[in-house]
Amino acid sequence: MDSTTAEFFRAILYHDPKCMTPLPETLIELYDWTRRGHQFLLLGSVVTKPVAISIVLTWLSTAEGRVFAQKTPIAHLFPVDADIDWEEVKNGTAVEAVDEKKQVVRGTFEGKSGSWIRVKVQKPDGSGTETKKFRTRHVTLVVEEPASG
Repeated sequence: MDSTTAEFFRAILYHDPKCMTPLPETLIELYDWTRRGHQFLLLGSVVTKPVAISIVLTWLSTAEGRVFAQKTPIAHLFPVDADIDWEEVKNGTAVEAVDEKKQVVRGTFEGKSGSWIRVKVQKPDGSGTETKKFRTRHVTLVVEEPASG
């Protein structure tokens, strides 16, 4: 991917075209596929800003993209719970939830009650843990990043 296109994606995702945060691998994969499609359609290999936005919106609909979206103000547009069978999730499984302040909190799955997920989280003062309830659409399983090496 050329540096200009990478800047387009970083501007859209991170609101900073110059940040050095690595782009998600699945987004790069979608970009490569789109670029090849452009070439086959004789549109060239340059990805314009409108096409970059289209690629990002498509990516946000993927499992990894929906997890990313939970940390943004548009989280409600990309629910993550559609693919999770909460009945199969074991207690103690690592999860992330978006609280009422749109902050991501990490904790462990403690169970499901209707449309609510119980999550054990660290108390704000650090004095231990407590169980909080979140709507299923605000909770996702933690996807561990592979160790780079």
